[in-house]
Amino acid sequence: MLLNVTGSMNDSAARAEILSAIETALRGVQKRELPKPAPVFSAEPARSVAELAAQFRNELSAVEGETIFTESAAKVPAVLAALLSERGFARAAVQNSTRVSAALAQVPGDGFFLAAGAPTERIEAANCGIIEAQALLADTGSVIAVFGNRGERLLPYLPPACIVIADAQLLRPHMDDEALHAMFSAARDGSKGEGVIITGPSRSADIEKVLVLGAHGPKALTVLVAGVALP
Repeated sequence: MLLNVTGSMNDSAARAEILSAIETALRGVQKRELPKPAPVFSAEPARSVAELAAQFRNELSAVEGETIFTESAAKVPAVLAALLSERGFARAAVQNSTRVSAALAQVPGDGFFLAAGAPTERIEAANCGIIEAQALLADTGSVIAVFGNRGERLLPYLPPACIVIADAQLLRPHMDDEALHAMFSAARDGSKGEGVIITGPSRSADIEKVLVLGAHGPKALTVLVAGVALP
């Protein structure tokens, strides 16, 4: 025991001595600026929101996901209420966010509950989970979402369907720094939680190469995007 403690103290002293020697050796050496990192994606012409939206829809459709567009955020509550009614989603587990709350304006109070603090069994028994996107990636049809608590982290996994509320301004051509801004901010703030990239419904072909939807998460994914109208 004494040997371990003494060894630890000697290690600390040696480390301090080495760092002091390095500091002394570098004293007076002119600082050099590090080169800027090379861009991951090559420069490309600016694309309109409509072009990005169309690509996002096509890519998400290729993996059995669905995109619904509305002209404005004001129309989202009516569209969401109709969607829940048409699909028989009588009970939704939802993320606690300003965007999701606004989208639920026409849904009766007994038609949804907050996932934060809810027991796992209740979230699993919900017809669908409703979350907000932090970014939409046009090149893969992916949704980036950030969850700050245990209950909300279960929303893209346990309910059989997942509905994502988003704005067209969140569309990005690919996964660049701006698309990951919410994740970076959470990491810098030391926030606890989980960042998730969702690309279509859960799918697996592990068993005899037969595609099965809903193997590890929802069988259906719908992304409701406000601020762009596409035919």
